[in-house]
Amino acid sequence: MNELTDLEEDALIEIFNIGMGRSAAVLNQIGNEEIAIDIPKLHLVRTEEAITKLLQQRLEPVSAVKQSFAGDFSGQAMLLFNQKDGLKLVRRLLADSVPLESLSELEQDSPSEIGNIILNACFGTVINFLNADIEIQMPVFRQGRISDIYDQDGENDWSLYLEVRFSLPSESIERSVALVMGVRSLEIFKGAVTNFVNQITAA
Repeated sequence: MNELTDLEEDALIEIFNIGMGRSAAVLNQIGNEEIAIDIPKLHLVRTEEAITKLLQQRLEPVSAVKQSFAGDFSGQAMLLFNQKDGLKLVRRLLADSVPLESLSELEQDSPSEIGNIILNACFGTVINFLNADIEIQMPVFRQGRISDIYDQDGENDWSLYLEVRFSLPSESIERSVALVMGVRSLEIFKGAVTNFVNQITAA
């Protein structure tokens, strides 16, 4: 009941990649180094399995930007970095455009700001493509263990788990975005995806 068809999975990856492309465009305007962001894979899994996948990536201690949403479907979107990778990304993006003495202060705020840019552009794109009525709350920044950051309240039994790749000229940083929804909301979300796929295949 909760599996995605191949067409639905491909359509979602394409939609998220359009959103990630818009996020990268914004970051390239404010940053020093050209960056590309894409999503090679996504998985619809139980929340426990999503947490296991995150733990296997050795993200802890983790920096996370969380954004709650409600409407036609509800839940949380999260962008998760290993703290060292988050700081490395900030340094690479800002090193030549920000005075060295100011960089350490910005390192405290920039992972949150980068996460805000990515989540807003990416998730906004998904909502528009699926023609959903969704209200998005202000993002919040959290640090700590994955089990403390990833809410498990009984309503969010399933997770749409996305692998994210940040590509800079000299290296690639792969980390995760997790989109968490309750079971009832998940059915509505899947229905919106199915409708989108039916529209593009009928065109």
